[in-house]
Amino acid sequence: MLANRPATEEPRLTVTRPPRRHLRGALAWALPAPVIGLALLVASGNLLLPLRQVVTIEAKMASKRDFFQDPQVERLLMKHGFRVHITNMGSREIAKQDYEGYDVVFPSGQPAADLISRERARANRPVLLYRPFVSPIVLATYRDYAEVLTAEGVAQRLPGPGRPMYYTLDMRKFLDLARGKRKGVQRDPGNGYRWDEIDRDDRVRNGNKILAQTSDICEANSAGTYLGLVAFVEHGNDAPDSEAEAEQLARKIKPLLVEQGLPSSERAETYLSPTGRASPRSR
Repeated sequence: MLANRPATEEPRLTVTRPPRRHLRGALAWALPAPVIGLALLVASGNLLLPLRQVVTIEAKMASKRDFFQDPQVERLLMKHGFRVHITNMGSREIAKQDYEGYDVVFPSGQPAADLISRERARANRPVLLYRPFVSPIVLATYRDYAEVLTAEGVAQRLPGPGRPMYYTLDMRKFLDLARGKRKGVQRDPGNGYRWDEIDRDDRVRNGNKILAQTSDICEANSAGTYLGLVAFVEHGNDAPDSEAEAEQLARKIKPLLVEQGLPSSERAETYLSPTGRASPRSR
């Protein structure tokens, strides 16, 4: 049973302003921290950074993209108002494809650069040439493989502080191992050595063939350079004199390059993957 009760008003809340002197006191205490922070940011230049104009440079690059993707290099470029947006492809791909709309093309090698220069000159649109890097060909691998080759007398440590980072490689002896020749003894033709066969200390535990794997020879300058190096050594440190001689040399060195041809991006991913130690690759 419900009984009737007189209606009551809902309670009302009244917001009152603090006295003016209290408000001034609150502001006096709240402002110093932001003001100090503002002064520090302006002094360091960080506050104005988002307001500074940033120029994006569109670039096609091959292996030198690693330099421009280094965090320290990116910070230095951004400090001066530049950001580099990279389209990654092999050096010869850069030379063969359209580069309209790009500010910079950066092939890793003189042949591709010459091809681009000639093409632009024919179109009456000459380019500015810069050569910021000059580097030898380097076969990148893990230390265990380098130490196995050193024990075999194929590589030699270069002097330096701490553990060695660089080794020189005797290409003649390295290619002999790939062909099955070791310390003057030749195995059956085409039966090259494998890593676990020459590793006396069980460091690499790898049954792969002793080969230096590169990018696609038709796309990358580094692969073409390695091809030229192999051909030069296999021909007695000399270049062939005729087309017939060159064809004979090509057939001779084909077994040393039969496992080549990884795209540049895949080569880097497999080399740097957790299982990359099982497959040393050249670079």
